[in-house]
Amino acid sequence: MAVSLSLCLIVKNEERNLRQVLGNAHLYADEIVIVDTGSTDKTKEIASEYTKNIYDFVWCDNFSAARNFAISKCTKDFIIWLDADDMILDADAVNIKKIFEQSPLADVYLLPYFYEYHANGKSSTVIPRERIFRNNKQFSFIYPVHEILHVAEGAIRRAIAIPIYHKHTKQTEFIKHCRRNLALLLAAVKAEHYKEDMRLWWSLAAEYSKLEEYEKSLNIYYMAVAKKTRNLSGQQESVLHIEIADLLFMKQEWHKAQEHMEIAIALHPFWREPYFQYARLQCQTRQYVASSELLLFCKTIALPEDHGVLDLQIYNNKTIDRLLAGVYFRMGRIGSAIFSFFNSL
Repeated sequence: MAVSLSLCLIVKNEERNLRQVLGNAHLYADEIVIVDTGSTDKTKEIASEYTKNIYDFVWCDNFSAARNFAISKCTKDFIIWLDADDMILDADAVNIKKIFEQSPLADVYLLPYFYEYHANGKSSTVIPRERIFRNNKQFSFIYPVHEILHVAEGAIRRAIAIPIYHKHTKQTEFIKHCRRNLALLLAAVKAEHYKEDMRLWWSLAAEYSKLEEYEKSLNIYYMAVAKKTRNLSGQQESVLHIEIADLLFMKQEWHKAQEHMEIAIALHPFWREPYFQYARLQCQTRQYVASSELLLFCKTIALPEDHGVLDLQIYNNKTIDRLLAGVYFRMGRIGSAIFSFFNSL
């Protein structure tokens, strides 16, 4: 029995992007819900070309509040949420519809999100995000910024290989968004509800890092680690230490970076990320044998079933072979370097 799907977005001054994300929504969505948080351009006029379900929401510096209002207006069996600068290709949109032609077994679906790009236009980071979920009032968004879907205990999660692409933004726009997020985070961590929230301090540290304020970022990261409230899983804490190590790596504080990589592995040894990043550090410090061994070990680790990973591309062996080729070349193992290079193509 086929089930229905609502698409919901929160928007503000998105006249440049809205047609792109809504243009093929009819291929997979049975309903479109738009929540406008104060547009002064033609956003609502454009939205009305695709749906009558347009609602106003008074902005209160809380993305979760706006998203929860949006999902409260959805009437279909499942909900897919997107941002106005996201994009689903036509072929992938059709595949979403095919999945829901039969009753789904999962409660939450994770889709790969391509959201950072190299100068050549190729994606540099792919993460799985909870994009589709049952409309049964058991799911809601939490945190005022960098909001996440709070998944009900016991919910069945499933990953599907249907990508969502984030539109490549200009550096000036990226900085503008970072500064907006920084202001929201600085206000949030002062609130009684969040002042001991490890994840929110972690988000604040990451925002400073994006703005290249690395000393501030590192200090906030250390504060996040020191927070008494451990509201993160072992895997999430592993990510936290990987990001600290990356900053120390940039500062060429190799020994401290190594310590945090080892902590990351100890916290959650069942995924590739800490081993891959540790191998990168070993290569930089000319410990090529150790680096190659870590990379080969990486290949033996399967993608975790829950897909709670930092970057899906590390689970593509081509990414590992690309680094492995460089390591072998520096070791003088030219044959192995050539073999790994061709494997990376």
